[in-house]
Amino acid sequence: MDFQMDYDEVPLTQRRVGVRAVFYERAKRNAEQSEKTGLPVWEQKEYIKIQQPGDKTSIIDRPIRPSDKVEFRAQYEAYKANKNQDTAGGHPIDQWPALPPDMVEALKESKVFTIEQLAAISDSNAQQMGAIRKWRDMAKDYVSAAAGGAPLVAMRAELEAKNNELETLKQQMAALMADMKSLKEPKQKSK
Repeated sequence: MDFQMDYDEVPLTQRRVGVRAVFYERAKRNAEQSEKTGLPVWEQKEYIKIQQPGDKTSIIDRPIRPSDKVEFRAQYEAYKANKNQDTAGGHPIDQWPALPPDMVEALKESKVFTIEQLAAISDSNAQQMGAIRKWRDMAKDYVSAAAGGAPLVAMRAELEAKNNELETLKQQMAALMADMKSLKEPKQKSK
């Protein structure tokens, strides 16, 4: 998908990690067209609901902006593909073995669907949700460890590439040595 700006161009201070964003369409009355035709004219417009994890009360519900398509790219792509937006861009909590099933259901009821959203729950929201701090702290550790593992994965891939290159060079060297040996050996005269 072609968005007007790249995710890397959105300043870090404007990125909201762990926030639940849901895109949807809603009919909006077009006052200008309604006045022209004398009949009510409605148009489908794209909207976004933005919610802090664990906070059921403060929900931003507004028409989308071009920056929303960038900041919440995974959710927007899931919306356009008619897929689940709640777990797009994150790791589903129901796939995390550390959480017991009753906690998974309680979190889903609080609109927390990913480990990243769980890790982003504020202290005040955690306090309102009850015995959640332990799980939130575990989620923070999990997300931190996963982010810390990214350089290790890149290093392993680089090491694998170097090992493949080294093996290729060894094979080439062995072939060259065999060629040199055959050149040094005296040729036998045929009788």
